[in-house]
Amino acid sequence: MLCRYTYTLWIHVGYTYTLCILLILAAKQNLSEDGINEIIFGGDVSFAGIIYYLKRIENCSYKESFEKIESIFKQADDVVINLESPLGDVQNPPRRNDETKDLHLLAETESVQSLKSIHVTAATLANNHILDFDENTVNFTAQQLLQQGIAYSGVIFGNNSNDPQVPVMLDKHNVKVALLSYCMEQDGCNDSREVSNISPAIYSPEAFKRDIKYLKSKQEPDIIVLYMHWDMDCGNFKEDGKNNRVVLYLQQFVDVIIGTHPHLKNGHYYVNNTLVVQSLGNLLFPLRGTPFKIFDADGVNQMSYEEQSKKVYAMVKKDKNSSAFSKIVKIRFKKDGIDKANSMYMDLVTDISKKKCLYIRPTKSNTTWNVICASDDDQCLNHD
Repeated sequence: MLCRYTYTLWIHVGYTYTLCILLILAAKQNLSEDGINEIIFGGDVSFAGIIYYLKRIENCSYKESFEKIESIFKQADDVVINLESPLGDVQNPPRRNDETKDLHLLAETESVQSLKSIHVTAATLANNHILDFDENTVNFTAQQLLQQGIAYSGVIFGNNSNDPQVPVMLDKHNVKVALLSYCMEQDGCNDSREVSNISPAIYSPEAFKRDIKYLKSKQEPDIIVLYMHWDMDCGNFKEDGKNNRVVLYLQQFVDVIIGTHPHLKNGHYYVNNTLVVQSLGNLLFPLRGTPFKIFDADGVNQMSYEEQSKKVYAMVKKDKNSSAFSKIVKIRFKKDGIDKANSMYMDLVTDISKKKCLYIRPTKSNTTWNVICASDDDQCLNHD
C-alpha cells in the first residue's frame, strides 16, 4: 500500500515538475518574442595625447577614466562608441599618411582593454583620424578590437569603394539591431581614400542606398542604427533637422541616427519615429583648448610632461570648457521600433582627480536618466 502511494505521489510530482518546466519555457519564449534589446551609445574616444601622457607621468590608468560610469554601461545589452585614435607603438609611431595634416592621433595598444572592461561591444571607425597613419595601423587596430570581443563598423577594406559596408549585428533577446557608420566628406574623410586602399566608409546617397539594400537582403534586421561622423569640428548645429536634407532622407530607412565629430554636446529630436542625436560630444577625449600639440603623437617633443600636466589640470578645474560636457543615450528597442517611453539620456562631464587623472562622471551624483523628448527635456529640439 505504501509503495503504491509513493508511486502515485512520484507520478504527481513528476507531472507537476514537467508542467512547471513547460510553463517556464513558454514564458521565456513569450519574453523572447516580445523581447527588448537595450543599447547605450557613447561619443568620441581617443586615448592619444594628454591621456597617454598622464598615464605615464601621473601613474593614471586607462581603466580609471571610466570607473564612474562602468556600472552604468554594464546595465545595457551592448555599448557602442566612436574610436577616434588608431592603436600602435606611440614611442615609435608608424608612417603618417599625410604629413601636411596638423593633427595625428595614435593610442597605446593596451588602451583598448579598458573598453572591454566597461562592456563596450562595438566601435565605429568611420572618422577622420582612423587613417592618420598607414594601412597596417588600421588593420592592427581592427585586429586588436576583435581580440577584445569588440566588433568594428565603418571601414572599407580594398581599393573598390563600391563594395558594400559590412554591418555590425547586435542581436539580443530576439531583436536584431544593425549598425552602419559613415564619415561625411567635408571633414577630411574623403582625403584618406585617395592615399590608401583602406578608408572610412564615406557617406553618399548612392553608397547608403547600396548598403541598405545589401543589409536588408543579407541580415533582415528589425532595427537600423547609423553613426554619422558629420558637421564641423567644435561646431554647434544650427537646425533641428526639419530642413536638413540628409536627415530627412535617412530617416525614411533607419530608426536612429547618432552624430559624432563636433566634440560638443548638441540636441536631439524625433523625425517621425526616427531618433536623431545631433552630437553626443566627447566620451573621453582631450578637451577643446588643450595646448595643441598635447593632442598629437609628437606632442611629447613640444612641451615637458610637467608643463602639460599642470596646464590640463588647471584648465579642467578652473575653466568652463564646453567640450568637457557630453551625454550618452540608452535606447530600448523592440522588434517594431524604439520604445520611446523608456529611451533615455544621461549628461556626463570630464573631470580630473587630485592625482591629475582625467575621468568621466555623470553631472549629477544620482546618475539621473532623462526620458528623451519628455515634456521637461530641455535638450529636445522639437517636442511632439
